[in-house]
Amino acid sequence: MAPPATSTRYQILDHWRGLACLMVLAYHSTFYVAGATLDRQVKSGAASPSEILLWTTSRMWIGVPIFFVIS
Repeated sequence: MAPPATSTRYQILDHWRGLACLMVLAYHSTFYVAGATLDRQVKSGAASPSEILLWTTSRMWIGVPIFFVIS
């Protein structure tokens, strides 16, 4: 009986690529809503939880370099 063939592909990297794609999708969905006013509110501590979530998703452009580094 022959030993099982080994794969040179790391399956976990596919998961990280998928997460990076979802990050970019979230960024593009909030692109026109987040602005300088929101940035000032969050940094001053006067933002609501939904504004903090919006501010966080506006920073998910970082998924693009993550995707390309992994690939």
